[in-house]
Amino acid sequence: MYITTAKTNRNMSVDDRTQNTQKKGQPTDPPPSALQNKWKTMGVENWHKSVYELNESGEDSYFSDLVVDTAQFIKKHAKKILARQQPSTINNDGRAGGGNEYEDGTDRRKVIAIEVGTGTGGVCFPLVENEDDEVIEVEEGELRSERKNSNSPKGLSSSSMLFEKVVGVDINENFIDFAEKLQEEKVRKVDFIVGDCQNLKSILDEKVPELANEDNNIVPIVFSANNTHGILPSAVEHKINIEMAKVAKQHPDGLIIISLWNGNKFGDAVQHFYGKNPQLCGGLDDETQFNWEHCEMKTSSGYQTKWSTPEEALRKVEENGWELIELLETGPGVLVAAHPLKRSDSNSVQVPVSRPSSRLQQVPSAKSVENTMINYECDDGSEKGYYYDSNDAFTFYFELWGGENIHVGLYPFYNEDASIEDVLKASDKSLDELLDFVSPVLKNNEKARCIDMGSCYGGCARAILDRFPNVGEILCVDLSKKENDVNRQRTKERSLEHVIKCPKELSFTDTEAEECAYDCVVSQDSFLHAGKDRHKVMEEASRVLKPGGLLVFTDIMQTDTVDPSVLAPVYKRLSLEDMGSPQKYIQWGVSYGLKFTGYVDHSEQLANHYGSVRQILKRIKEKGTFKGKVSDAYIDNMLEGLKHWVLHSNAGNICWGYVQFEKL
Repeated sequence: MYITTAKTNRNMSVDDRTQNTQKKGQPTDPPPSALQNKWKTMGVENWHKSVYELNESGEDSYFSDLVVDTAQFIKKHAKKILARQQPSTINNDGRAGGGNEYEDGTDRRKVIAIEVGTGTGGVCFPLVENEDDEVIEVEEGELRSERKNSNSPKGLSSSSMLFEKVVGVDINENFIDFAEKLQEEKVRKVDFIVGDCQNLKSILDEKVPELANEDNNIVPIVFSANNTHGILPSAVEHKINIEMAKVAKQHPDGLIIISLWNGNKFGDAVQHFYGKNPQLCGGLDDETQFNWEHCEMKTSSGYQTKWSTPEEALRKVEENGWELIELLETGPGVLVAAHPLKRSDSNSVQVPVSRPSSRLQQVPSAKSVENTMINYECDDGSEKGYYYDSNDAFTFYFELWGGENIHVGLYPFYNEDASIEDVLKASDKSLDELLDFVSPVLKNNEKARCIDMGSCYGGCARAILDRFPNVGEILCVDLSKKENDVNRQRTKERSLEHVIKCPKELSFTDTEAEECAYDCVVSQDSFLHAGKDRHKVMEEASRVLKPGGLLVFTDIMQTDTVDPSVLAPVYKRLSLEDMGSPQKYIQWGVSYGLKFTGYVDHSEQLANHYGSVRQILKRIKEKGTFKGKVSDAYIDNMLEGLKHWVLHSNAGNICWGYVQFEKL
């Protein structure tokens, strides 16, 4: 309900604020035309100063960092589009075919960014600036820039090349005039257009005709920033979302990006933004109406706003039938990237796949974790048991990687000549990013406790201690006796066994750990092996976490709407009936008392990783390095399996990224 108050303390609970305020009737949303008229006549300088400029105390605007982060977020996804391969086939040697050529630039993809409700262009301007820094990383929930280097994909050298054109559309002619004046001295210009974004597609067809040309390589990124989507009446928002989708889906890789103001920061903003910017909202007085539950405010001057929680941002994606690519909380904002169509509904080519031969068969387990107890038989039929304890599988992973980890890595781009060292470096990088996400609960937390589900050789556990030496306990959970033995040996060699615990073979669904006792649970590319019990893994993670504890994991997943029959050969090879998906994990987590806080998509890395490993394995086979160590049948089956991972990654059927939850 709405509440009227003359004074607000951000440190007061919602209940405290409710008890100290006077209830008012709920205001009704103005009709779309009234809101549009209000925006058309809003004072441009008041808006620009409030959002972008220093305040009277000389401090940065409340949204300064978010403006930077939003531009960085858009740049990051533009870079992914330019670097991504889009094959419809895979060559006999396992390499992707049918991709764009970067050699002479003639077929290079071009990205056009279009902002809906551009205002004074504060987010558009950074997109056209010629900078030496490019955003490619996320660290501790914040976007950061990294100096460009010689490893950039061919045809991509600086952020000035990220966007062929940047377009800003707004209904307020005064805002557009103001933005034009701001860019008078700039070398590269934003194309500003006055227009109603409820007619976005027709406006762009006229003003940016190259977007409508179906025979080109132009990929649109349509975005709204600075909470444009947070204040639109539902009817107007619905029409604009339809228009944004029409524009974005003109290319199969077109994206929609939305930057909202975070409802979790609403109380802080009331005091530190609205309270300090009366020129924008008219000041907070006895007539100011608040709805704390829904993070809404309406002042006596008629100014109104709505802030959205990450859950509400996710709901916007779901309600529009879009496919979530990434959701990130950063500062006072929530950033969302989505495909305008579910992949199964898009025009992407369905890649035919053949069924690879497989010797993996699932058998029941006494502990109700048949998903992880896989029956594996060698050619002579002599060995049965847990897959990763088979001679072939253990030797393959141990000898090929030979490092601390055997998970998917983060690569600057695909390199068919990648070495084992490149794979190790990429794997270390993906582990570093995982630790960035759990840093808030481990950094400076004396005696922090952590669980690694799928601990393998214990590389993650030892990396945690290297980075957070204050951690008091790390419990390693893995069903592989051979991998646990390696873990114990390496941990003992570093005299870390008093902190890193690997007591016995343990299951994800039954860690035997103390309830509500751990600060974080981490996992890398392991949950898919839990099969039908994946939801029980989420339940177990919730059980052991303290309130406020974090669950962060990566996993190889199917996209939310892929036709399962397309992945049947993959299921058979892994002895699974299906794979998890981002939406499934979110649903399971929420059902077990976990709050979904973000998903950072790195799906392009699947093709990079498995393509690199496949090329390395082919060279190893040719040299006979594994002769007598790993059976020829296993190597042939692995090459076929890796081929399908690459194929399905490039077809958009599987995905991979960092999934993040917080225990309520």
